[in-house]
Amino acid sequence: MQLLTHSIPLAFLPSDDAQLFPSLHESIRNARGVSILSARYLNPDPESRDQKSATSVVVTVAPPDAFAVLPSINLFSPNRRVEQMFFSSKNSQCKKCWKFGHISTRCPSTLPVCPCCLLAHTKAEHRCPNPSCPKGGNLRPVLACCPSSVACCPNCQEEHSARSKDCPSRPKTIQDAPEVRSRQTQDSMDLAEDQAGHSTVLRSAPGAPPHTPSGPVLPRDAPPSRQRTQRTITVTDLTPRESGDESLESDSSESSAY
Repeated sequence: MQLLTHSIPLAFLPSDDAQLFPSLHESIRNARGVSILSARYLNPDPESRDQKSATSVVVTVAPPDAFAVLPSINLFSPNRRVEQMFFSSKNSQCKKCWKFGHISTRCPSTLPVCPCCLLAHTKAEHRCPNPSCPKGGNLRPVLACCPSSVACCPNCQEEHSARSKDCPSRPKTIQDAPEVRSRQTQDSMDLAEDQAGHSTVLRSAPGAPPHTPSGPVLPRDAPPSRQRTQRTITVTDLTPRESGDESLESDSSESSAY
């Protein structure tokens, strides 16, 4: 778990980023008996950090040790405010105001916004004003349950929920780009075609002659018993007849052994 520690004077911190972890590891272990796993400056630019008197650092601790550090720690004499660090991007959607670019723990709005009707209440409190709503929207939150409760997106004010994937205000990701979807579809089709062709055709290297199976080719519909009978007859025919010719017996014996 990553924790953000605020307002640490730069005079107590090393200028070299590589020395930040050994310095904080010893100080935090002496203050709370917790061993941190990593440490870094929140602002990675040393030149902009030097223009201020204090800075914030991000330390990583094991989840069970986080409660020993939160919400503040006595670091370099006074207490320093510590809070859990959360990550967000332009695709992050707040569950309080339903805007994009931040999460609910960092929402600047003081009042919640309903994702169904844009009014100042949570989604769980959304109700249809029609007491005889045919879909029971007056008893539980139902999106666009009847004409008395029209959906209204908080981002684009169109008739859909704030969580709709078709909302024009939703940031477009790389996967949503038309050329990416087209390329992924073509790749899937090529892969399916290759797999189907591999199961029926034995491919060879470019310029190589077609592969032919070794050994005699037997009829596919020939019964196994008939094939065995032909082999037995062939061996029997090679057995030497009773004769006084020694050379014939010798040749026949070699043929039988073969």
